[in-house]
Amino acid sequence: MRSQRFEVADADLHDEYAFEVDIYVMTDGGQDEWGNEVPPSKEYYSQNQLVDIQAKSGIKRAAESGTVYESTHVMFHPVTERRIPVGAVVEVQLAGIPGVHEDYSVVFVANRGSHLEIDLKAVEI
Repeated sequence: MRSQRFEVADADLHDEYAFEVDIYVMTDGGQDEWGNEVPPSKEYYSQNQLVDIQAKSGIKRAAESGTVYESTHVMFHPVTERRIPVGAVVEVQLAGIPGVHEDYSVVFVANRGSHLEIDLKAVEI
């Protein structure tokens, strides 16, 4: 019997948590005590969290097409202490590989008790 051998790069062997995400909203810096402008900053809801992100099927996307709720992906995230707002930015990195891989915007957050199911829309730059 012939054995089949092949080599795969470690980066291609993804487990269920292949992505690390940062979830944040940009906050207006406002003014300091002397009236000087303070630069905007990121208010983080989650940092360096391992998650699973899956593309939505064509049927699900077609059902949501043209609605406010339209989304392209779904993310499974552990429950957080603070509620993640709609419109928050999700920066995705491949686990163990530096640099932002993709950006998404939060469309809807469902708390399933043991985890959050977050609908995302791809952000085109």
